Amino acid sequence: MAAFQKRYDALTKALLTKDVRTAGKFLADDYAAGTYQRPMDKKATLDDLQHWDGRFRTTSRTVLGVIVNGRRATATVDIYTVGKITDKAGTHKIEIKARSFDTWQKNAPGWQLKHARVIHSATTIDGRPAGAPKAKGK
Repeated sequence: MAAFQKRYDALTKALLTKDVRTAGKFLADDYAAGTYQRPMDKKATLDDLQHWDGRFRTTSRTVLGVIVNGRRATATVDIYTVGKITDKAGTHKIEIKARSFDTWQKNAPGWQLKHARVIHSATTIDGRPAGAPKAKGK
């Protein structure tokens, strides 16, 4: 499990620093991310990273468990992200807590992420669930 945690830590660092080359090394050529928002392949993921505006300042991934079966592994991962967003009303704190079920495959370059699927996600803005109505007078 520690070896996979190191891979997630390095991938997270690459994402936060917009290091497309390093992030790409962790993704299998046929990588696919299945989220409730939109499916993304490797090219779309790396393109999205290049245009990321850096609003998320902190993010971490914590490996909860890994099952290795030959050249394939599945990992359950908690993701925690904090940042700031700005709209016409001002700047707001955004916090995202998610859980992902990921599949890794062992290729010539080593373990690469083949598929990531968010199985739960909760977002708050200024401490309130995203989409919740604002309190009167605020």
